[in-house]
Amino acid sequence: MSRRLPMVLLPLLLAGCSSCRGRPAAPILTWHAISDDAAPAPAGDADDGWTVPQRQFLAQLDALSSAGFQTVSLGGLLDHADKGTELPPRAIVLTFDDGTEDHLERVLPALKAHGMRATFFVTAGKIADDEARRVVEQSAAGTVRYLTWPEVRELRDAGMEIGAHGLTHARLPDLSDAAALDELVRSRALIGAALGTPPELMAWPFNSVRARTRELAQQAGYRAAAAGVVHGGSDRYALYRIPIKASTDPVELVESLR
Repeated sequence: MSRRLPMVLLPLLLAGCSSCRGRPAAPILTWHAISDDAAPAPAGDADDGWTVPQRQFLAQLDALSSAGFQTVSLGGLLDHADKGTELPPRAIVLTFDDGTEDHLERVLPALKAHGMRATFFVTAGKIADDEARRVVEQSAAGTVRYLTWPEVRELRDAGMEIGAHGLTHARLPDLSDAAALDELVRSRALIGAALGTPPELMAWPFNSVRARTRELAQQAGYRAAAAGVVHGGSDRYALYRIPIKASTDPVELVESLR
């Protein structure tokens, strides 16, 4: 009998190996869009759970706060590893991907109310200079409105950390090395021009990362990059993040982090 594993099992085994690669020193959570409670839920295939109603989002933050979790920036977590900077008890990192308008309208007020800070990864090529040029897209899940650079600066000035999420939100492993490097370099340059300092951190679009794209991120000048549950671990350029969705129960979330 052949001892070769069926190819259908290989992806499952590779995904399971993420648990063998360790975790960052503190949990890293990630959200995407936070919707108005009055907004209708996406229907059918569009209902992927990534859009979290504001009421549920606030309950998730309430649960984390009540359990004694204290937020640090992703850069602060790296400083702990690199410089021995002390972390607070029950340290946790909150991250938000894409750079959509709800991050300023709904997420920032909620973070302020809870005395929390977070890292926002913005898709640089979708951030406009002003309101007149704001990027608005239609998707299966509804209308997506992106931030403007003045709004990104408002997040920064409120004490939030800003990182990159690619130039166009392309799945970088699908691109040639030259095209992927261009996405990484140009997104960093755009954010640097808008904020005065290029970002040290990034998050992989679609949480999709490979060995060669990790090398490209280093080449582009990033200090670290966040991934997801499949490819993530303790590797500096593929940090494990826990996805938070509309279905994430606040009590179960806290229990999973104990």
